[in-house]
Amino acid sequence: MSKLDFRTRTTYTITQVSDPISLNSEDFRNAVPAYEGETEEDFWEYIKDNLSDWEAEQYIEDNEGVLSEDLLNELYSTFVEYPHEVMFDSRTKSEEIVMEGGEIDDEYRKYAGFNATYNNEY
Repeated sequence: MSKLDFRTRTTYTITQVSDPISLNSEDFRNAVPAYEGETEEDFWEYIKDNLSDWEAEQYIEDNEGVLSEDLLNELYSTFVEYPHEVMFDSRTKSEEIVMEGGEIDDEYRKYAGFNATYNNEY
């Protein structure tokens, strides 16, 4: 007699986006740090350097009272809040469920407690 544990899994990709906003470089001339560029590329670099990743929240805090409340709210909803509109969900194209055989094993935390020996993937 053989004993084997089974489970199924699926992998998919979801891309979420924020609502788009329009920014005017002139609104940032008195910001901290001030925008000093002249071109569209300069403005892109300024926004990228100050509002991408983890800098956004600090930049917004540093500019309270400098930039308008409406602009600060737009910056916060675009660069700090988690994007909420689904742009792409791979499950709508094709969803593949994989069957696995193996052993339930709590030591395999990276694999959700399952040591898969077999699967029906290619």
